[in-house]
Amino acid sequence: MTEREKMEKGLWYDANYDTELVEKRLEAEELCFAFNHTRPKEVDQKEALLKKFFPIRERVLLSCLHFTRITAIIVG
Repeated sequence: MTEREKMEKGLWYDANYDTELVEKRLEAEELCFAFNHTRPKEVDQKEALLKKFFPIRERVLLSCLHFTRITAIIVG
């Protein structure tokens, strides 16, 4: 069983040496950085970045969101 399969099943896994999970974590960190550095009036850009994280169907309140450390998120 791969580390990703373990993660998806809610089992203990080690993402530090799995190249796929390391790459996904870097992608998530890049998206967090981009989101956190958008200007308040860049609502369309914020929503576009959030859609890469989550399948958003409605507008959400963006002014209160700020990402810190993502520990387990799969992008894509």
